Amino acid sequence: MNVVIGAPSLITQLPEGPTLLVEAEGERLAAFSAALEHRQHPLHWHQAVLAAEADTLLTWHRFSDRRFDGPLGLEGWQPHYPNVQLLAIQSLAGTRLETLLEDWPQAKDSSGTFQLLVRQGDPLAALQGAGPWLRHLERVELLGPRAAQIWGETMDAWLVARGFCREEGRQEAWRRDPLATRLLALDALQKERDQLAEQLAQIRLEVDLMASQLDDHP
Repeated sequence: MNVVIGAPSLITQLPEGPTLLVEAEGERLAAFSAALEHRQHPLHWHQAVLAAEADTLLTWHRFSDRRFDGPLGLEGWQPHYPNVQLLAIQSLAGTRLETLLEDWPQAKDSSGTFQLLVRQGDPLAALQGAGPWLRHLERVELLGPRAAQIWGETMDAWLVARGFCREEGRQEAWRRDPLATRLLALDALQKERDQLAEQLAQIRLEVDLMASQLDDHP
């Protein structure tokens, strides 16, 4: 399965297989819905801007080139794309990716994995809002302009800490590392075991204290 953040120029550029498309611009989604008859694989779409927390107000910039629409302002793009023009700045309420995945029939009816393809918005915020669906994530790829330079370092640190590694020879794509994922799971189990042992020790102390108090008051 695929989760695509930001609509491509053509519907044929979407990956094969069941796809959830998230796009901030309603007009682009309308154009995609008109072309659905030409797509063989199921496509589910939402007009939304992803955030780590639901209803967070995000500053959203709209440019003459829609590839640059998102949280980054004109000062971030103009040194590299001097002809780009800022058209509007809006405040938009963010949506968690978890909420959209819960409403996606293909995700609810499947125990499989998905890949996240991001060409719009803050990719880290999208991941942080995935909630429990993160354990089904197999691959992440950044498709926006200069995405690896803008987001790469932060994304790498966050993903590596959760069992991912960069694809060989690529700076903009990560894949789940099975060994790292197992080691993280074992570490989490050990921490849970330690917490349970600490709670048991505390309960035993409380029981001993209650027994001692009963002995003092026959």
